[in-house]
Amino acid sequence: MRYTAMIEDSSYKPADSVDLRWVKLDYAIERVKKIISVYEHKASHF
Repeated sequence: MRYTAMIEDSSYKPADSVDLRWVKLDYAIERVKKIISVYEHKASHF
């Protein structure tokens, strides 16, 4: 029983790291959107 639990644990950790990557990707997309909106704002007032 312990052995199968260890397998479940080891297979669960990669899923956590994938979730973290998605969170970072989401954050990066939000930053890019802000940068683009600021750039468009400056360009429209140029």
